[in-house]
Amino acid sequence: MWLCVGCKKEFKDPNSRLIECERCSEHYCIKCLKISDAEYDFMNERNDIHWYCDQCEYKVLRSIQLDQEIDKKLDVFWAKVDDRMSQVNKDIEAVKESTSVKIQTVIEEIKTIKADILGHSSELESMKRELKNDVKVELAHKTQDMTVMKQEMQNLADTIGSVKGEIKEEIKEVKTTSLADIMKEEMEKSLGNMASEIQTVKTNLHETKQEADEQRDKERRRNNIIIYNIPESSAERADGRTKDDISFCLRMFNHVLQAGISEEDLAHTFRLGRRDENATSPRPLLIQLTSYTQKNMIMESLYKLKHAEQHFKNVVVTHDMTKAERDECKRMVTEAKDKEAQDPSGDFIYRVRGLPGKMKIIKIRTRVTRH
Repeated sequence: MWLCVGCKKEFKDPNSRLIECERCSEHYCIKCLKISDAEYDFMNERNDIHWYCDQCEYKVLRSIQLDQEIDKKLDVFWAKVDDRMSQVNKDIEAVKESTSVKIQTVIEEIKTIKADILGHSSELESMKRELKNDVKVELAHKTQDMTVMKQEMQNLADTIGSVKGEIKEEIKEVKTTSLADIMKEEMEKSLGNMASEIQTVKTNLHETKQEADEQRDKERRRNNIIIYNIPESSAERADGRTKDDISFCLRMFNHVLQAGISEEDLAHTFRLGRRDENATSPRPLLIQLTSYTQKNMIMESLYKLKHAEQHFKNVVVTHDMTKAERDECKRMVTEAKDKEAQDPSGDFIYRVRGLPGKMKIIKIRTRVTRH
């Protein structure tokens, strides 16, 4: 059995001419949609035609728009990553070239030092030979000079040994700092910067997704209201209790608020939470209206509840807020209570007013101060 949402007519024939919304799965007969049999047959034969009801069409278009925006941001992100990787490769090549030049310079300096050492060694050998000849000639007469000369030679040998040790240490240090180590250090710096940028983009994408989810949730709740303190029906069947809830709401909307709401304007009506016969307070009632204009008429007329019959006065009507909006509302209510507690005059109260997402704390005078 299928129910037409438009005319509320039930169809039991499998060949009934009904069209199903691809998003909410609600059915509409061709009479309510004002389409001909030929148009219905044409749509039924084509697999590439998608149909959405008036309630879902805007939401589908909005979802497609959000998906396109996310795809654009991803394209920009990957373009930045490609540019950054290209720059990293260029930096690596520059480091390799610079390091190669430095190593070649060090090698040339080592060769020069080595040549100088060999030159000094030749001079020392020549001096030793001359000294030996002089010592042989004047050995008998210059024993004391020979002792002094030996001491000087020893000092010179110590100096040469010290120079050789320093050169070895420099060579060892140059070998230790390899091209691979230098390249690794530069790579780590570049990759570290790129990782930071990627993390920033991930954070932006996450925030964008959260904003898109929040926007979808707001759109889903846009036509909803939540009503508190409506007595629950004692009917045994769920459909009977729902009819009683609808009847109570229509009396309040039309006789008290004078908003001109019909039963067809109520898309969905159901209680929030599990039913408990022993509960001391009724469950909240969520109502989804077919248009935002009807919801707005109800919200703007709530001031009339003050002058209503007693069983309507305790009723509280609120917007159906998202979790983020509820958290913000709770925070502002706490802040309003703190301000009221800190006001020593007692002449003012502080209340939270405004639409979800645009709420603010207002200061209300409770009594006239006499001078």
